[in-house]
Amino acid sequence: MIPISAIVDYKNRFGSKWKDEPYRSGFDQRLLSKAFAERGFSLTFTPFSEVFASGTNWKDRLVLYTSSEEIGRNYKPFIEDIVEGLAVAGAHLLPAEPFLRAHDDKVFMEILRDQLLGEELSGIKSRGFGTLEEFQSALDGGQLTFPCVLKGAFGAMSRNVALARNAAEALREVKRLSRTPHYRFEWRDYLRSKRWPGYLRESLYQQRLVVQPFIPGLDGDWKVLVYGDQYYVLKRHIRPGDFRASGSHMDYRAGLESGITPEILSFVEKIYQRLDVPHLSADIAFDGKRSYLIEFQTVYFGTSTQAEFCKEYFIRRGESWTHEPNTMSQEEVFAWGLSHYLKRHPELLGK
Repeated sequence: MIPISAIVDYKNRFGSKWKDEPYRSGFDQRLLSKAFAERGFSLTFTPFSEVFASGTNWKDRLVLYTSSEEIGRNYKPFIEDIVEGLAVAGAHLLPAEPFLRAHDDKVFMEILRDQLLGEELSGIKSRGFGTLEEFQSALDGGQLTFPCVLKGAFGAMSRNVALARNAAEALREVKRLSRTPHYRFEWRDYLRSKRWPGYLRESLYQQRLVVQPFIPGLDGDWKVLVYGDQYYVLKRHIRPGDFRASGSHMDYRAGLESGITPEILSFVEKIYQRLDVPHLSADIAFDGKRSYLIEFQTVYFGTSTQAEFCKEYFIRRGESWTHEPNTMSQEEVFAWGLSHYLKRHPELLGK
């Protein structure tokens, strides 16, 4: 058996599972261990707080980890600390540590998109800003085009997302998305500006945000989950008068009914191969001419597409795409994706 460590949170949770029991408890660790054992891996679980207290030699050890989306996002920085420490210790992180930073952080996700995929492959070139003032500078410099989509750094299901058709709408939405109220400090900072000539006040708008180009003419998008060579697909339609498919709950169509084409599946395959990760969740749009990667995640993403909606998955056979019945549990398909990844990377197994 090849040992793999799975790092769990303070509630002993690992991963995100659709309709888990108890509610929001993550993968069933007994079932997950069994699924890994059937593929030749011995899975052990270690809390984040015990990683460096345990005395374990982490060098060259295979390590899976979970993430967090708890309110306030106060625990996730601790997770990032530990995972960065594991990278320094020489562990083989699955996926690599930058993908944890990109989870629930659209600004860093866009940086990864730009650096790993580029506009030529992903179809999108975005901008990130840390303050309203930085956005205003780009706006004044003619660096932005309209319409555009504005996204706060955090949030799923199309929360903190807005469409701006012109500069006035953009400024209004950026102020809403980026406001960071600290009223007592704001008053003190205002007094500083009166006392010290030339003093620049600190920004009142420091929530990070992303500006993406708007893709017109879409009727929805596809959520595609990739586990190794298995592609699970859900088509999500846009509500009338809206522009967002994520969270719309409009006329979902899965698998063979999703309308996805071999060309779009091949596009997702290129994304998956370029990112070089065990698992992928990708939001894909097609405007009739080309495909676009709207967003992606590689850790701690929703699994309802595979677990609830899809009766089949797509798989490449030679030069063409075909489909097979979806018979795996969420634990099994997770283990399948990881084992498939390690087959592509025998160097991680010391081979």
